[in-house]
Amino acid sequence: MIAETTPPNKKILAVYIALAVSLLLGFVPHMAFSCAALFGMVGTMVLAYVFRAEDKDTAEEADGLVAHHMTWIIRTVWIVVLFAHVTIVAGALYMIPRIDNAPMDSCVQAIAAGLTPDNPDYKAANALVQPCLPGFIETNWRVFMISLLISGGPLVLYVLYRWGKGISAAWKGARLAKLKSWF
Repeated sequence: MIAETTPPNKKILAVYIALAVSLLLGFVPHMAFSCAALFGMVGTMVLAYVFRAEDKDTAEEADGLVAHHMTWIIRTVWIVVLFAHVTIVAGALYMIPRIDNAPMDSCVQAIAAGLTPDNPDYKAANALVQPCLPGFIETNWRVFMISLLISGGPLVLYVLYRWGKGISAAWKGARLAKLKSWF
């Protein structure tokens, strides 16, 4: 935990670094890292809210430097969450009509013939699907990658922009000019 005697700049920079680490962990393709990214992001948000509340209670002015930057971080995360809904829908709208399901046909027919809704055997279904997955992925690889770029690309660019702008100001001990702006 960051001590109360920590200078404001170091406290602010620590939260920006925690945000960056959480975001970077989210790109590691392993469940443990994804969980660590989620917990890190939640922890970063909790720290930002706590530090903002503490600074508003102790600052001489209405909005101290720490509260100012914590508001920027909180807004960044919430704007990205909102923006993610839009980009994920856009990525799905691109992907869904372009997916070629032909490589899965034989596996799906085998599953339909062998499993009933009242007695699902998920391990058996998984075993029946596995032979078709490599062909399905290979056939649709380009569609998946373009959809990923549509869904994630704008989010990554936006977070990098906001994070860079915020940490740059924090490094100088300065405030951001337009705290409430989306950019």
